[in-house]
Amino acid sequence: MALRAVRGTLRLAGYLAPAAADGWAARAFITPRQARRSTGGRALARPPHFIEGPAGPLAVWSEGEGPTVLFVHGWERDHHDMAGLAGAFAAAGYRAVSFDLTAHGRSAGKRAPLPVLAKGIAAVASAEGPVAGIVAHSIGGAASAIAMSEGLEVPRIVLVGGPNSAEHFARGAAALLGLRPARTEGMLRALTPIVGQPIERFKVDSDAAHMRAAALFLHSADDRVVPLAHAQKNAAAWPGSEIRVFDGLGHNRILQDPAVIAAALDFFPAPGE
Repeated sequence: MALRAVRGTLRLAGYLAPAAADGWAARAFITPRQARRSTGGRALARPPHFIEGPAGPLAVWSEGEGPTVLFVHGWERDHHDMAGLAGAFAAAGYRAVSFDLTAHGRSAGKRAPLPVLAKGIAAVASAEGPVAGIVAHSIGGAASAIAMSEGLEVPRIVLVGGPNSAEHFARGAAALLGLRPARTEGMLRALTPIVGQPIERFKVDSDAAHMRAAALFLHSADDRVVPLAHAQKNAAAWPGSEIRVFDGLGHNRILQDPAVIAAALDFFPAPGE
């Protein structure tokens, strides 16, 4: 259904059956559309192997030999987005493990609330570990932080274009759907029984104070999807973290930039050290 028609249907439903409209909007928010494949990603020739995730099999690819680093893509994307970073790490002597998050790419599942994404990341880490670190983009960074707050132990993490809160994305989705303020709040309330926790719970800076892993935040000042202020707030709350700000790279081009890839690599010790 075209977005304009969806907006009209939701507006009418908001008047006639607000609770039903709120629930529909909440479920739509956590249901990714087909992944938009990166134009800069390079395909891996070998087929994936599969491990069991929270909603069925997760498709996993690995390349290189050495300490294992996980590469976590963002919302409605897939492992191709992380190919430039993963390839650079593999060439530098790491085993780069990329995968499609739950309900993305070739992985199973229909809905992908943050706790489910976090459980998938933890499942891959358990199956492919021990893990020397994580490099994550966008919502993949928030999901990785949740997994770490729930017990996943990694010594370091790089968060590229990472958000501060899930609520930021939820309110953005509500605006895209044309929801009135009352229905936006209704959608946020309807998410709680679906996700299992209030969406306000999912804030990286709230968990950051308890993190022991070293963290590097990489962000572009012109990111229109996740404003720079999110990374600055996260870095301020994460003990001992570093932040590097780039410009002109937006939200997705940043993953292909040589300086960004070099910064991520430099944050990790050379294999064998």
